[in-house]
Amino acid sequence: MKLTTSRREFLVTLTGLLTMQPRLLASTTGSTGTFERLFNSQSLWNARPVDPVLGRATIPRKDNVAWLEQDKYAAKLFRATASDGPMTVQGKDAAEGIWVADELRNRPVIVPHFPDNVVPATGLDGHCEILDESTGFIHSFFQLSFDPTERVWKAGKYTASSVSGTGWGSPARPDGPRASGTPSTSGILRAHEIGSAIVPHALAVAAHTNALKSGPLYPATLQDTTGASEYSGSFPMGTLFMLPPDFDSEALSLPNAQVIARTLKVYGARLTDTAFRTFSFAGEIGGQWSQAVDRNNLWRSSWAADLDRIRDHLRPVISTSSWLDSEGVAFTPLPWERMNLLSMRGPWAKQEGPEESESGFETISNLFLFPETRSPIAYNQTLHLRDDASHDPWFQWTQGCWYINPKPGQRYRVKAVGFNQATGGLDVRARDGTTVLASVWDLKVGETADLTWPARASMTKVFVRAPPGPPSGIRLELQAA
Repeated sequence: MKLTTSRREFLVTLTGLLTMQPRLLASTTGSTGTFERLFNSQSLWNARPVDPVLGRATIPRKDNVAWLEQDKYAAKLFRATASDGPMTVQGKDAAEGIWVADELRNRPVIVPHFPDNVVPATGLDGHCEILDESTGFIHSFFQLSFDPTERVWKAGKYTASSVSGTGWGSPARPDGPRASGTPSTSGILRAHEIGSAIVPHALAVAAHTNALKSGPLYPATLQDTTGASEYSGSFPMGTLFMLPPDFDSEALSLPNAQVIARTLKVYGARLTDTAFRTFSFAGEIGGQWSQAVDRNNLWRSSWAADLDRIRDHLRPVISTSSWLDSEGVAFTPLPWERMNLLSMRGPWAKQEGPEESESGFETISNLFLFPETRSPIAYNQTLHLRDDASHDPWFQWTQGCWYINPKPGQRYRVKAVGFNQATGGLDVRARDGTTVLASVWDLKVGETADLTWPARASMTKVFVRAPPGPPSGIRLELQAA
């Protein structure tokens, strides 16, 4: 049914108010960092650009059929509580377990609270996410399925993120279930958001490879591993698209298309993944966002026409004057260079300790963990500089390199985070591997030290140690001072 004039005028007025009155918008959207509204108030999913300048490039129509996916290639967020029991998820293709991206290893994953109603997407990607409200962690699975023969859950890849985090990767933890490094439920049209005048976050979109350009754009940290050879378009992963202010949302035929259009004028949409011959918005599995068919299951050509019109008018955001968080407060997004640059993922080499001791980086705690020990345990790792001139430099972090190189001459603060008596340190070395240019040694948990990154730095040695005693854990962070 088309809107009456009075109803249409009301929604046009509401859209204007939401755009011009940030406090009013914030008051209608609820708290962030919750099951209903993921991630923190300054997440670039929940933030709004001010005075965005739009480019002229358009999404190619060829092989980019406008679509809203809410079925087998979509995702769903399941709620877990303290009353739900644990579940061990095994590896889909590897006997040693799931690929835990942040740890660069395969292992079984124990989810402490796994709800009984979990049903992953049935497509090849098999996305599924579980928010454990007792811990605040989102458990993200790629290719999750239940093996009826072995009576076990299996998956191909696992990542974890905080519900109060940014919803994007970072230099220390760049990977995620989507190609761009984000959780698969970030930016989706949630089932409970049906009936909203405007969705209170940016939307996620996927496009065919002919729309994509190689080289992820902040805040996206990654892209498809085949992107450098397959992408042939204009838009990197992470591109923010918006509709122009004069786009008439209320002229669209169907109400859900109108809501999407209003949202795209305020929050926009982020390019997060590839899709085969479609330009796809993401709806939560079980939601009712798609209006492609009517109550009699007959195809609505007006729905396709609405999405085509939206796709054709989307433009990339070239710049913004500022950003407003979910409460309408101005802020400056933190660039990669100002984040923690150091990951504790390894690979690590044991220097000292009993042969049977098991130590290593663990993704949920984000710490290098030591067991209880009667003798000292020590490990080290070597980090090399990322070579931006090489092929796919954004994947070099999987091979013992920095995701973002520390900048020569920049003052950095090294901070030790963790528990009990573990200590850590690092030294920065020249190309010969032996000349130490700067160092920080034996930081205890809670301690910090400053250093200026040397001009001739070529490699970095990171050291962690645990004395005899109870279990302990440590993380070193390197952040611009």
